[in-house]
Amino acid sequence: MANLFVPNSTQTPNIAIDFLMAHLPEAEFKALVYIYRRTFGFQKSGDTISLSQFTNGMTGKNREHLDYGTGLSKTSNIKAIASLKRLGLVLVIKTHGTNYYKPVLDVDIDFVLKNIPKLKKTTTEKIKERFNQLKLFA
Repeated sequence: MANLFVPNSTQTPNIAIDFLMAHLPEAEFKALVYIYRRTFGFQKSGDTISLSQFTNGMTGKNREHLDYGTGLSKTSNIKAIASLKRLGLVLVIKTHGTNYYKPVLDVDIDFVLKNIPKLKKTTTEKIKERFNQLKLFA
């Protein structure tokens, strides 16, 4: 019988690949996958992750990169994490200085589907608003 465990890998819930990857905005998906890596990748149900780690990744004792974070800006990470929390995809518990993140496994797909367009609409509206503001100063 073949070994089902793959060394140096992260188990990812099928819903993330089968559904969320196609429907979540890119920033939210990146933040969610980073949370999966930092939790499930280390056989944990949750973990404390600093905003700096989301943004810049983690370094080891010798300052070598262990990971590179999400590739998103600090602001984009903050917004993405807030969206994941609102969608019920991640439980965020405030701690001293950093937050504890726990991926939600019993996702309410109907709720997520209903609310993802609101995320995209808000983002589009903010981009248009910012563009219009810039045009005023041109």
